[in-house]
Amino acid sequence: MTWATDRLPIVLPPLPGEALDSWIEAYARRLRTSSTGLLRFLGLPGIAAKHLVFRLEEADRKALARLTDADALELDRMTLRSVARSDLLPQLPQNGDETASVWRHLGRHSRFCPRCLADNGGRWPLAWRLPFSFACQQHQCLLVDHCPGCRDRPQLFTNQQLGRSTSGAHCMRLTLRDGRKTACRHDLTQTPAQPLPPDGTALASQQHFDALVQAGSPALHHLYFLSRRCLRSLMLSPWAAPEAVGLALRECNGGLLPDSPHDLADAGQLAMGTTLAIWASDTATTTGQAVFEWLIRTDQAHRRNASASNLSIDQRLLSWGRASPEIVSRVIADADQDLPLDTRLRYRSAAHPRRPDLTDADIRKRADKVPAALWPSWTLRLLPNTRIDPRTVDGFRRGCRSKLLLAGAQSQHHPWAQPSNRLIIRMAFRRVIASPEHETAIASCLTQLASHLDAEGSPIDYGRRRRLFTSESITLNLDEYRQLCRRHGWPRGGTGRIHMLKWMLLSFLLGTHADLPPRNLHARDEFRYQVPPLMRAFLLEQAATNLAAHRIDEPVLWEPPTEWCDWTDWPGATPEQIADSDFDTLIADRTPAEETAAALGLTTEHVRLYCDATGTTQPPPPPASPGLGRRRPRRGMLDPGFLRAAHSSGTLNQSLIARTADCSLSTVQNALEEAGIPATPRPEPLSLRITREELEQAYLHQRLSIPDIAEQFGLDRHRLNLLAKKWGIEIRPNSATSNPFALLPDAPALSASMAAISNVRNCVERLRRLVRLPGQRNLCSAARSLGTLPATLTHQLHALEKAAGVQLIERTSPLAATPAGAALIHEAEHLLSLLDAVESSVT
Repeated sequence: MTWATDRLPIVLPPLPGEALDSWIEAYARRLRTSSTGLLRFLGLPGIAAKHLVFRLEEADRKALARLTDADALELDRMTLRSVARSDLLPQLPQNGDETASVWRHLGRHSRFCPRCLADNGGRWPLAWRLPFSFACQQHQCLLVDHCPGCRDRPQLFTNQQLGRSTSGAHCMRLTLRDGRKTACRHDLTQTPAQPLPPDGTALASQQHFDALVQAGSPALHHLYFLSRRCLRSLMLSPWAAPEAVGLALRECNGGLLPDSPHDLADAGQLAMGTTLAIWASDTATTTGQAVFEWLIRTDQAHRRNASASNLSIDQRLLSWGRASPEIVSRVIADADQDLPLDTRLRYRSAAHPRRPDLTDADIRKRADKVPAALWPSWTLRLLPNTRIDPRTVDGFRRGCRSKLLLAGAQSQHHPWAQPSNRLIIRMAFRRVIASPEHETAIASCLTQLASHLDAEGSPIDYGRRRRLFTSESITLNLDEYRQLCRRHGWPRGGTGRIHMLKWMLLSFLLGTHADLPPRNLHARDEFRYQVPPLMRAFLLEQAATNLAAHRIDEPVLWEPPTEWCDWTDWPGATPEQIADSDFDTLIADRTPAEETAAALGLTTEHVRLYCDATGTTQPPPPPASPGLGRRRPRRGMLDPGFLRAAHSSGTLNQSLIARTADCSLSTVQNALEEAGIPATPRPEPLSLRITREELEQAYLHQRLSIPDIAEQFGLDRHRLNLLAKKWGIEIRPNSATSNPFALLPDAPALSASMAAISNVRNCVERLRRLVRLPGQRNLCSAARSLGTLPATLTHQLHALEKAAGVQLIERTSPLAATPAGAALIHEAEHLLSLLDAVESSVT
């Protein structure tokens, strides 16, 4: 037979969804030849149609498309490669129970629908070879796996088959008959198929799978794992399965239990496993939750030497290691109530459950976003409405912060994040947590807070504030405080009141109660509740000033938004509940905190936490006197006229006036304020104008002198010297002498010997003489040539060698440099040339 060479004389278009080898065999039958002969004519000798269905090369596709008038893209869609993508058919290592290859295609074999084969003349759709095809939607039946004639999977085509001898609906598997191998040739259209109810679960499952394949969803791996787990559970505990499982079993597999939990090649077992897997993956339905819980209970019940309640979370997850993250999350969530609080937080089982995946570096970043104790409004929500010692509340708040850092952490030991009083915190938790529901609320809230902090961050770097602000480093403007008290007629108090103000100022900066006096917790708590709003605003301004002094652009206070946690049944109270009560009326009447709490049905600590969170405090008491000023004028040395004259003449001495007038220094200061004489401003702390790092760089590394550093930064050298001693910086004996090379442009690094010599007095002049010594007859001759006295030159050379710690010049005739001296002289010549260049440019 001969044909034209440009294309085949007969065009046979492929059917929709047909496999490539089926179309080639049908084409061969139409042309009354074999598929081998057809492919040989098409320029593809030595290639079988059964191989082309796996992978169609570019050249082969072009040859088929040109000679058969078929679309090249359609030919690609007729191969198994079109669906064997990594997102649809992921592969796992084949080394265990749950690690067999996932959704393997059936290769040369295929399931089939007998009625479809009869309708389309023996043409085989590609979908029948896909591992997740088990039902025919058109004829509402299960696909058939085996040929009734040879009782094996049907072999579709052979290279020796002639198109005119049989149709594509016959099994071509070789079988042994009468001692000879011959093709089965059973008519597959006569094979009985198990019908499926039109509104049953199997057909619905097949539709679900077809939609996943069409969308390219990676959920097939998820369903594959669940399918095998469902078959395994059916074998181990069919009596414990939900009622819906029995209905699916009767529909898909005639009520027969599976033979193996790992074989999904049988259409009946595949239909049953995938139906149950789809149910188990649906968390929104009661049936889905019941099926998944059955899977978990079956897995736990068949573990040796352990009951379900005694299994640790790692033991529970042991057999789910190859499952998708969604399945693992559901297993962790199921174990939530059986886990201790720390484990619940690490696995986030109460909210967003998943395996711990955060390193120590991740937890350290979160620690910088969190104060040393939980924020007031969140403590208000989590603190139960029972009578609790205030010290226990502080321990509970610090414990919540520590627990917050555990959420998602791979390790549960973070020494830098653990509070020093861990025993007190454990006791506080034991006293505060009143019920399992309360512990669940804490676990869920802290988990959600941690997730949002990691994702969205915090506008405040609490870690930096803890490093910068201490009781010694914060500044409180006492002059402004006195003016505020006098303006509103408030008593200024004594040292105890100043300590209290500094405590609240540091608490604002650190975001939690500072570890400062007073030790009297009752006085501290009363001050939190009774501090006037204007005084609180003054302390907030002072906190902002301290932040600005360190060039920190952050809000003074901040708390996470309420939307960060979706918990509703709080064990404590919410700020919104207190705001909607009679709290404003009670606090406006200056009702004590205990009476306010009793009227609202809360504890006193809830009321104080609400004040901390919202900034609401009692109004100030009315002034004790009818107005400002004194009723009797001051006399003697406290007379306003005398004070003004002494101030204008510059002879005002407050301490002398206090001793002469036999009064306190504060009385003198009050008299000055009444006379309108401004208070002498206190010197600004040097730490606000020069940092420790800047001082160490200039003094220790650049080796500048204290006077030169003070001049450079515009400071007093005596106060700078005291500041260096306070910071533990060792003062050099020759600290008044600067390194003359420190301010050179691109100043080179000095050797150890040169660095020591650089702080010798007149080191430049002495170095200029040193570089000229080698080659001189002796020191006397060198002194004459340098224009100085021999004793002076000898003294200067000894001073340089003492500072360098080595001998620089050999006392020979002529003078010669030692190896150390030669290196030093070479370095000195380079430095002196740089210094001369700078001086000449300035001139």
